[in-house]
Amino acid sequence: MDRTSELKHLRMADANIAAARDLIERQISIVTRLTEGGHEVATAQEILQTMRNTLEAMEEHRRSIEKEIARSSDWLVTPRRK
Repeated sequence: MDRTSELKHLRMADANIAAARDLIERQISIVTRLTEGGHEVATAQEILQTMRNTLEAMEEHRRSIEKEIARSSDWLVTPRRK
């Protein structure tokens, strides 16, 4: 994939990660309110853990995009051998 596409994917990954973090914060608030209200929170906590696991996968994907960009950058600056 070309550098422009990889940079576009990196921006998309950043936006998705930011959105996921916001949703996690919202879910934490929900768990807190449920706990304070004396309600059952097991399902809400399971959802929160799933969200955190998904965020970890998204961050790993972002790292792989960064590695690909670095590889393509190295290729661009590495002189050809004759």
